[in-house]
Amino acid sequence: MNIVLLGILFTILWTSGAVSVKFGLLSSPPLTMGTIRFILAGSLLMLYIYGFRRGKYPLPQKL
Repeated sequence: MNIVLLGILFTILWTSGAVSVKFGLLSSPPLTMGTIRFILAGSLLMLYIYGFRRGKYPLPQKL
């Protein structure tokens, strides 16, 4: 993907987070909302890395 398109996508996603926080803080405590956003973002990243980029990044192994 072109680096300019990645920059635009990042900017749109980053700024939409502030808007969602403003609406979300009206109905939930900040720590709860932050935790939910963190878990959701982590889950989406894990899905992307281990689902769509299968084989490029191996799963962690127990020692």
